[in-house]
Amino acid sequence: AITAFRTAAVSGVAMRHLARENAEVLGILGAGVLSVPHMLAASAVRPIRIIRVYSPHLSARQEDFALAARAAGVATVDIVTSAKQAAADADILVTCTSSASPVLDGRWLQSGACIIAVGNATPNSRELDTTTVMRSHVICDSWRACILEAGDLLIPIKEGSIADSHIKHDLGDVLKQDQPWAKGSALVLFKSVGLAFEDIIAARSVYSKAMASKTAARFDFFDIVKAMAS
Repeated sequence: AITAFRTAAVSGVAMRHLARENAEVLGILGAGVLSVPHMLAASAVRPIRIIRVYSPHLSARQEDFALAARAAGVATVDIVTSAKQAAADADILVTCTSSASPVLDGRWLQSGACIIAVGNATPNSRELDTTTVMRSHVICDSWRACILEAGDLLIPIKEGSIADSHIKHDLGDVLKQDQPWAKGSALVLFKSVGLAFEDIIAARSVYSKAMASKTAARFDFFDIVKAMAS
């Protein structure tokens, strides 16, 4: 649970710095443990008004998924019937799938969209297509980790579609800038493979809240992820 929520919290930080300030439409590809935390993270940092979710595995559990989202504090989720519907007019698109092959066509994405890719993180598989990566300014949680683990980036490099230099930018570099991130009309892609220190910081936050409660160690992970993202 801690890993799921720290993943979304880091994505929230990326959204706060990389997504348009008026971003209202959130698309999510994937309906596993990362999907609802990312709804909360996005809503904590941007004025999200519409949330569209697509997963081929949702057809049999749409009602349960919608109930889980409402229980977490997400008022309305629109479960759509295709990845293109979720992606086409998204200001922010989260890919959090376990797919070994692309679930996204970069031609679907509108100019200026922010893509948060947190799903598949193995060198020889990917959830993003080459077009998405080529169209994007790429920001990594750690490019040194991504160049070892992220097939989303490694496969386009092996194809010769992008150079190594295309991915050598970290979120930390963006956070250190004195001025807002310059995006223009290009896509911005945040690729996260997960870093151990993020788990340590998140676990410390959870532990501190538990100790401060002076009662049974029971607290709301949903409140934690919103606080960490914002």
